Amino acid sequence: ENLNVFRDPSDGVEYEWDPLKKAWFPRINDDFIARYQASYGQFNDDDESNVQIEKESINDEKSTISERTEPDQTTVVNTEQSSSTVDQQESITKKRPRDEPPQWFEVDDEHNTNVYVSNLPLDITLDEFTALMKKCGLIMKDDRGQLKIKLYTDKQGKPKGDGRCCYIKVESVELALNILDGYQLRENNHNESIKVERAKFSLKGEYNP
Repeated sequence: ENLNVFRDPSDGVEYEWDPLKKAWFPRINDDFIARYQASYGQFNDDDESNVQIEKESINDEKSTISERTEPDQTTVVNTEQSSSTVDQQESITKKRPRDEPPQWFEVDDEHNTNVYVSNLPLDITLDEFTALMKKCGLIMKDDRGQLKIKLYTDKQGKPKGDGRCCYIKVESVELALNILDGYQLRENNHNESIKVERAKFSLKGEYNP
């Protein structure tokens, strides 16, 4: 009997002694193969192909899962472009000058050629008011050639009893203060006299009544 072969009495499997590894290993012979097939089933060439197919199927599933979980690059780019467009529009909106309300500033008496007239008759016309103010000097014109004189009106367009006039020279303002202030415009209104004073404030930019 070969001293390098050992038979397990419990299952009859033979083992060979490997002098290099110094260990017992199952002896591969016809008896061992028969016992293996009886225990684990028939093994043929198709089994290896099935294993390879299963591996490929698993890899395909992993690839599909990866594609589903990866973000859509096109969507990301479009989102970034959309965000950039919004930022540009907001920047343009911020740079765009807003319509500011008219700003008034105080003018010193030496350069102020504007007078404010109040307590005027409510039925006064612009022509009548212009003729009154011309008594004290020439009225300035704007770029359109229109006289810089106006009557203030309410929402319905009716005169409120006050107005404004811009003269060419400061001397006309002094004359209007001396002559027209306290002037009685209508003879039948004995208790009504107009009031003339320097316009304390003037609009920035062009004054176009």
